[in-house]
Amino acid sequence: MQQHGERATPPDLFSLIGAAVLLIAALMGSFWASDHYHIPLVAVLLVWASILFCTTVGWDYRKGFKSARFALFFCLWLAANGWIFYLTAAYASWLLYVWLLPVQLGIGYILAFRLFGIRPEPKGSKNLNSNLP
Repeated sequence: MQQHGERATPPDLFSLIGAAVLLIAALMGSFWASDHYHIPLVAVLLVWASILFCTTVGWDYRKGFKSARFALFFCLWLAANGWIFYLTAAYASWLLYVWLLPVQLGIGYILAFRLFGIRPEPKGSKNLNSNLP
């Protein structure tokens, strides 16, 4: 593992560049498929927003997925996020989504804590409950 201040080795750089190229190819491919198969653009954006939601918010609660109840809660939270994204993208302004995103994320984080007693794992922490009083 690389320590702070050390230079990245060439395999690390090649992996990073390769991952970026694959992501760009996947993004371009999805928008090409959207155009070719006449899939609404908002549907493609919804898929990528859901992937982003799962990788960011889901990573914060990775130890909570051991519970089936929490996994169901997370799926419902993802669905609510998807509906909010779709409705604002299809029928309203993107600016409205910028305002609604922190609100719905905050409600989700509060519900996760109130219903399951878990908090998102702090960055760099090894223990999920290390930030509890």
